[in-house]
Amino acid sequence: ATIDPFQQISNIYSEPQDFKEITDKNGNLFYKYYLGTVSNGESASVKVNYDVDISQFIPSDDIGMTGTAKASKLETEEDLAIYLKSQKLIDSDSEAIKDAVKTVVGSEENPYKIAENLYTFVADNFEYDYVRMVEKDGKDYKASELLEIKKGVCRDYTILYAALCRAAGIPAKYTAGIPIFTIIAEEDKETEIPHAWNEIYLAEFGWV
Repeated sequence: ATIDPFQQISNIYSEPQDFKEITDKNGNLFYKYYLGTVSNGESASVKVNYDVDISQFIPSDDIGMTGTAKASKLETEEDLAIYLKSQKLIDSDSEAIKDAVKTVVGSEENPYKIAENLYTFVADNFEYDYVRMVEKDGKDYKASELLEIKKGVCRDYTILYAALCRAAGIPAKYTAGIPIFTIIAEEDKETEIPHAWNEIYLAEFGWV
Protein backbone atom coordinates (compact mmCIF):
# COMPACT_ATOMS: atom_id res chain seq x y z
CA ALA A 1 0.00 0.00 0.00
CA THR A 2 1.02 3.64 -0.36
CA ILE A 3 2.61 4.91 2.85
CA ASP A 4 3.35 8.64 2.65
CA PRO A 5 6.02 9.85 2.36
CA PHE A 6 8.08 6.68 2.22
CA GLN A 7 6.38 4.43 -0.32
CA GLN A 8 4.20 5.16 -3.34
CA ILE A 9 2.35 2.40 -5.24
CA SER A 10 1.14 3.07 -8.79
CA ASN A 11 0.18 1.41 -12.07
CA ILE A 12 -1.40 -1.64 -10.45
CA TYR A 13 -2.34 -4.40 -12.90
CA SER A 14 -3.95 -7.63 -11.76
CA GLU A 15 -4.74 -10.82 -13.63
CA PRO A 16 -7.48 -11.92 -13.04
CA GLN A 17 -9.17 -8.61 -12.30
CA ASP A 18 -11.90 -10.14 -10.17
CA PHE A 19 -10.58 -9.28 -6.69
CA LYS A 20 -11.47 -7.26 -3.62
CA GLU A 21 -9.17 -5.07 -1.52
CA ILE A 22 -9.38 -5.87 2.17
CA THR A 23 -7.70 -3.93 4.98
CA ASP A 24 -7.28 -5.64 8.34
CA LYS A 25 -7.42 -3.95 11.77
CA ASN A 26 -3.67 -3.24 11.63
CA GLY A 27 -3.88 -1.44 8.29
CA ASN A 28 -2.39 -4.26 6.18
CA LEU A 29 -3.82 -4.41 2.66
CA PHE A 30 -4.78 -7.77 1.13
CA TYR A 31 -6.18 -8.78 -2.26
CA LYS A 32 -8.91 -11.42 -2.10
CA TYR A 33 -9.34 -13.28 -5.39
CA TYR A 34 -12.32 -15.23 -6.64
CA LEU A 35 -10.97 -18.15 -8.65
CA GLY A 36 -14.16 -20.13 -9.07
CA THR A 37 -14.16 -23.88 -8.58
CA VAL A 38 -10.74 -25.51 -8.50
CA SER A 39 -11.05 -29.28 -8.73
CA ASN A 40 -8.80 -31.69 -6.91
CA GLY A 41 -5.47 -31.94 -8.73
CA GLU A 42 -5.98 -28.65 -10.59
CA SER A 43 -4.29 -25.35 -9.80
CA ALA A 44 -5.00 -21.67 -10.19
CA SER A 45 -2.70 -18.66 -10.14
CA VAL A 46 -2.84 -14.89 -9.93
CA LYS A 47 -0.44 -12.23 -11.14
CA VAL A 48 -0.07 -8.67 -9.86
CA ASN A 49 2.25 -6.04 -11.31
CA TYR A 50 2.79 -2.60 -9.84
CA ASP A 51 5.38 0.16 -9.64
CA VAL A 52 6.87 1.07 -6.26
CA ASP A 53 8.71 4.31 -5.51
CA ILE A 54 10.59 4.05 -2.21
CA SER A 55 12.19 7.07 -0.51
CA GLN A 56 15.18 6.50 1.72
CA PHE A 57 14.81 7.68 5.30
CA ILE A 58 17.75 9.97 6.10
CA PRO A 59 17.53 11.42 9.64
CA SER A 60 18.96 14.77 10.66
CA ASP A 61 20.98 15.25 13.85
CA ASP A 62 18.04 16.62 15.84
CA ILE A 63 15.39 14.13 14.72
CA GLY A 64 13.19 12.79 17.46
CA MET A 65 12.99 16.00 19.45
CA THR A 66 12.08 18.68 16.89
CA GLY A 67 10.91 18.90 13.31
CA THR A 68 7.86 19.09 11.08
CA ALA A 69 5.63 16.12 10.39
CA LYS A 70 6.14 14.80 6.86
CA ALA A 71 3.79 11.82 6.98
CA SER A 72 0.26 12.36 5.68
CA LYS A 73 -1.26 10.53 8.65
CA LEU A 74 0.11 10.62 12.18
CA GLU A 75 -1.36 8.12 14.62
CA THR A 76 -3.26 8.89 17.81
CA GLU A 77 -2.23 7.52 21.20
CA GLU A 78 -5.09 5.04 20.92
CA ASP A 79 -3.79 3.84 17.52
CA LEU A 80 -0.30 3.35 18.94
CA ALA A 81 -1.29 1.61 22.18
CA ILE A 82 -1.28 -1.87 20.66
CA TYR A 83 2.33 -1.43 19.52
CA LEU A 84 3.48 -0.60 23.05
CA LYS A 85 1.93 -3.67 24.68
CA SER A 86 3.73 -6.80 25.74
CA GLN A 87 2.69 -9.91 23.79
CA LYS A 88 3.31 -13.66 23.89
CA LEU A 89 6.64 -13.51 22.05
CA ILE A 90 7.29 -9.77 22.21
CA ASP A 91 7.44 -9.86 26.02
CA SER A 92 8.48 -6.27 26.56
CA ASP A 93 7.32 -6.38 30.19
CA SER A 94 9.84 -9.09 31.14
CA GLU A 95 12.52 -8.09 33.63
CA ALA A 96 15.29 -9.24 31.26
CA ILE A 97 14.08 -6.95 28.47
CA LYS A 98 13.53 -3.98 30.81
CA ASP A 99 17.00 -4.42 32.34
CA ALA A 100 18.59 -4.52 28.87
CA VAL A 101 16.79 -1.31 27.91
CA LYS A 102 17.96 0.47 31.08
CA THR A 103 21.54 -0.52 30.37
CA VAL A 104 21.47 0.52 26.71
CA VAL A 105 19.37 3.68 26.97
CA GLY A 106 20.86 5.20 30.11
CA SER A 107 19.89 8.88 30.35
CA GLU A 108 19.11 9.31 26.63
CA GLU A 109 15.70 10.92 26.00
CA ASN A 110 15.67 11.41 22.23
CA PRO A 111 13.37 8.66 20.79
CA TYR A 112 15.37 8.40 17.58
CA LYS A 113 18.67 8.03 19.46
CA ILE A 114 17.10 5.46 21.78
CA ALA A 115 15.87 3.43 18.79
CA GLU A 116 19.29 3.73 17.16
CA ASN A 117 21.11 2.61 20.31
CA LEU A 118 18.81 -0.40 20.72
CA TYR A 119 19.35 -1.27 17.05
CA THR A 120 23.11 -1.15 17.54
CA PHE A 121 22.79 -3.29 20.67
CA VAL A 122 20.97 -6.02 18.75
CA ALA A 123 23.37 -5.84 15.80
CA ASP A 124 26.44 -6.07 18.07
CA ASN A 125 25.17 -8.80 20.39
CA PHE A 126 23.10 -11.04 18.13
CA GLU A 127 24.41 -13.55 15.60
CA TYR A 128 22.55 -14.85 12.54
CA ASP A 129 21.74 -18.54 12.94
CA TYR A 130 22.40 -20.05 9.50
CA VAL A 131 21.79 -23.59 10.77
CA ARG A 132 18.31 -22.68 11.95
CA MET A 133 17.63 -20.90 8.66
CA VAL A 134 18.49 -24.03 6.67
CA GLU A 135 16.68 -26.44 9.00
CA LYS A 136 13.56 -24.23 9.25
CA ASP A 137 12.75 -25.76 12.63
CA GLY A 138 9.80 -23.41 13.19
CA LYS A 139 10.56 -22.88 16.88
CA ASP A 140 9.24 -19.72 18.50
CA TYR A 141 11.32 -17.93 21.13
CA LYS A 142 10.32 -15.04 23.36
CA ALA A 143 12.38 -11.88 23.17
CA SER A 144 13.62 -12.47 26.71
CA GLU A 145 14.82 -15.95 25.68
CA LEU A 146 16.54 -14.54 22.62
CA LEU A 147 18.57 -12.24 24.87
CA GLU A 148 20.09 -15.38 26.37
CA ILE A 149 20.43 -17.36 23.13
CA LYS A 150 22.08 -14.41 21.32
CA LYS A 151 21.38 -15.80 17.85
CA GLY A 152 18.48 -16.33 15.49
CA VAL A 153 16.96 -15.66 12.07
CA CYS A 154 15.25 -12.50 10.83
CA ARG A 155 12.06 -13.38 12.72
CA ASP A 156 14.02 -13.52 15.99
CA TYR A 157 15.83 -10.25 15.33
CA THR A 158 12.48 -8.62 14.69
CA ILE A 159 10.83 -10.01 17.83
CA LEU A 160 13.75 -8.92 20.01
CA TYR A 161 14.01 -5.41 18.60
CA ALA A 162 10.26 -4.85 18.86
CA ALA A 163 10.31 -5.87 22.53
CA LEU A 164 13.25 -3.60 23.33
CA CYS A 165 11.65 -0.62 21.60
CA ARG A 166 8.29 -1.15 23.29
CA ALA A 167 9.95 -1.43 26.69
CA ALA A 168 11.63 1.90 25.93
CA GLY A 169 8.27 3.51 25.07
CA ILE A 170 8.77 3.48 21.29
CA PRO A 171 5.89 1.92 19.31
CA ALA A 172 7.24 -0.96 17.22
CA LYS A 173 5.70 -3.39 14.73
CA TYR A 174 6.64 -6.88 13.68
CA THR A 175 6.31 -6.90 9.88
CA ALA A 176 6.74 -9.84 7.50
CA GLY A 177 6.48 -10.46 3.77
CA ILE A 178 8.54 -10.42 0.59
CA PRO A 179 10.74 -7.29 0.31
CA ILE A 180 10.82 -5.64 -3.11
CA PHE A 181 14.62 -5.50 -3.11
CA THR A 182 14.80 -9.27 -2.54
CA ILE A 183 12.71 -9.94 -5.63
CA ILE A 184 14.72 -7.50 -7.74
CA ALA A 185 17.94 -9.33 -6.82
CA GLU A 186 16.61 -12.67 -8.07
CA GLU A 187 17.45 -13.61 -11.68
CA ASP A 188 13.88 -14.64 -12.50
CA LYS A 189 12.39 -11.88 -10.31
CA GLU A 190 10.62 -14.51 -8.22
CA THR A 191 11.24 -15.72 -4.67
CA GLU A 192 9.55 -17.91 -2.10
CA ILE A 193 11.78 -16.78 0.77
CA PRO A 194 9.90 -14.58 3.27
CA HIS A 195 11.52 -11.97 5.48
CA ALA A 196 10.68 -10.17 8.72
CA TRP A 197 11.58 -6.62 9.74
CA ASN A 198 10.51 -3.80 12.04
CA GLU A 199 8.72 -0.52 11.73
CA ILE A 200 9.06 2.03 14.53
CA TYR A 201 6.99 5.14 15.11
CA LEU A 202 8.62 8.56 15.32
CA ALA A 203 6.30 11.45 16.05
CA GLU A 204 7.63 13.75 13.30
CA PHE A 205 7.53 11.14 10.54
CA GLY A 206 5.01 8.45 11.41
CA TRP A 207 5.98 4.81 10.79
CA VAL A 208 9.56 4.24 9.62
